[in-house]
Amino acid sequence: MDPRIIKSESLRLIQTERLLLRPFTLDDLERTHALFDRHPDVWRFDGRYPRSLEQRRRLLLWRIAELEYGGIGALAVALRETGELIGQVGLQFWLCERTDGAMPEVELFYKFGRDYWGQGYATEAARALIFYAFTDLKLKRIVSTAARDNAHSVNLLRRVGMTISDDPTHPGDILGTLENTNH
Repeated sequence: MDPRIIKSESLRLIQTERLLLRPFTLDDLERTHALFDRHPDVWRFDGRYPRSLEQRRRLLLWRIAELEYGGIGALAVALRETGELIGQVGLQFWLCERTDGAMPEVELFYKFGRDYWGQGYATEAARALIFYAFTDLKLKRIVSTAARDNAHSVNLLRRVGMTISDDPTHPGDILGTLENTNH
């Protein structure tokens, strides 16, 4: 099922069967901090330490501005049925270092609270954002990176159709690549 993409000048919403992807607001601060900074399984591979509430506030402000002014960034992932915030998914510009030089890319990223792992939410959100990126933004390619020993992320990249290879400049990481076959 294709996600339903609802857009206006100032707001982007993507609805899937179970999820609503929407811009973050500062009202999400406490919940975001609880989801991302309290369980070591969540922050172990991303940031590698829990952030304070103030650090999370600064990151949230940056993500809000990035989406508003840059057109891509983090979207809050909420359950459609209840509106409960469970994670984030997004696209960001990334300078991918390669042995033959650096290459600008658009990177898919995601993070979900530990209680929401293993239920298909991350896959559903990532697929919806990829669909949006390829159909509306007309991106030619999306990449994503993960630590080789982060089995959950490596498996998610495979589930969304990415080709997995060694990260050329970070031996402990993998690089997922997904080409837009409609381009």
